[in-house]
Amino acid sequence: MKSAKPLYSILSFFVPFGLYLGTLAPTMLWSDSAKLAIFVQERDFAGYGHGYHPLHTLLGILFAKLPFELAYTQNLMSAFFAAAALLALFHLLRELGLPPKASLLGCLLLAITHSFWLYSLINETYSLNAFFTVLILLSAVKFRNTKRLACFCSAFFFSGLALYNHTASFLLLPTTAMLCFLGTRFRLRMALLAPLCFLIGISPMFLIPLLSMGFSDFSRAVFSETSGVFATFFEVKKTIREMAKFPFYLIYQFPSFAILAGLLGLGKLMRRDRILSLSLFFFFLLNSFFAFTYFLQRQFALLIPSYLVFGIWVMFGLDRSLLEEKIQPKKFFKNLLYLSMVTVPFFTYYAFPSIYKHSGLKLIHIRQLPYRDSVEYFFRPDKRWEYSARKYVQDAFARAEKNAVIITDFNPGMALIYGQKIYGGRPDITIPQFIDSIVHASPDPVRDMTEIIEKYIHCRPLYLSDRYEPYYHVRELGRVYSATNAGPMVRLQGKTQPSARLTGGDAAPGGS
Repeated sequence: MKSAKPLYSILSFFVPFGLYLGTLAPTMLWSDSAKLAIFVQERDFAGYGHGYHPLHTLLGILFAKLPFELAYTQNLMSAFFAAAALLALFHLLRELGLPPKASLLGCLLLAITHSFWLYSLINETYSLNAFFTVLILLSAVKFRNTKRLACFCSAFFFSGLALYNHTASFLLLPTTAMLCFLGTRFRLRMALLAPLCFLIGISPMFLIPLLSMGFSDFSRAVFSETSGVFATFFEVKKTIREMAKFPFYLIYQFPSFAILAGLLGLGKLMRRDRILSLSLFFFFLLNSFFAFTYFLQRQFALLIPSYLVFGIWVMFGLDRSLLEEKIQPKKFFKNLLYLSMVTVPFFTYYAFPSIYKHSGLKLIHIRQLPYRDSVEYFFRPDKRWEYSARKYVQDAFARAEKNAVIITDFNPGMALIYGQKIYGGRPDITIPQFIDSIVHASPDPVRDMTEIIEKYIHCRPLYLSDRYEPYYHVRELGRVYSATNAGPMVRLQGKTQPSARLTGGDAAPGGS
């Protein structure tokens, strides 16, 4: 492989990083973004279970030392590791035999795919996950090309360490093993080194919580707290439905002739390197299937590694003229098509939300949140004007009565807790629990909501965090309680005797 030209390598990091800085979310956000920032503030990296991302927290502590608001520093960390992933992708494409210009184009192509761009702008674990995905593939491919033991060990060490950020990284392990073992003579030393390096990489995931929590609490977390998460969200109909929609999701990530190049590239790579092609294809299928089985809000972020693999196929599917060191001026029309791959997405993502809203279509179900235009939020990556969570917290704190109780789900609830712990606002407000388990798993959510309400409504001011009907059943609750708007929230007050409760018979259709 020819050595990469430094300029192209530098551009593969700084061009996307500049884009991400210009479109970065400026402040706090909802849901996991607020939760991860709180973990950083409280130095909470020693826990274990679903929802913990300790390596992300440790790195977040370093970025929190920057002289900006905590939330912004964490958003900035996502942008940094997204750009670092693209830098690693540049060297991966070079290792696969592509020249510098084509490798840089491949990086820019992935940089502006919808999901990769969006999650590069907000405080989430997926940019770091993408970085590890490319780093592991780069190490494995370099080992295939050079037979260097350091590359082999790095591939499995990073495979273990990646799990300390996100357990979905485990999906890449079979592909890593295929790349490192297939097509080479079996050696016992390598077979022993692979699990050893993997265990060294993954060891912090177990050792730190074990030392912090003690053996009994840690064992309980391993065998109980993390169980049932997959079963809670797995639905056969949803999985099949999302698999059928996947071609349309893929087109939205690559809204140009790149989608055709990717399909051609899969065949070309198969003819060139069968083991590499089958390994990537297996990971593409495994990762996509896992994403489809997960709940919808996280599905699109979990598909990012699949889009990364498809981006590699795109570069192999392009005409050989692009892969030459010099692009001939006489091929102007063809070069214009190549340029469209990195320009059409911009027009698509900025125009589609308005088209979608005016069309009246309902392509996907989106959870509504106060002050947030959810169509704009999810379909357009740009987050530079995203202040909805901060505005919600300020308004809710301003309107809630003293010693109020707010019944909330995870999305607005984490924003409220961020407001309390980071901004120091309204410590008198109590958030007793999140109702997500009721929303997603209860056979009679109205009854279960009523039981929570009855604990507080006769002794403290009580609010629902917003009016989103599928979660809060305001119309049903309004039969028993007085429900009035309080800014973004709903103020509940008793209007009947305490014994009058909503039961299964009062529940909305569908309750058992």
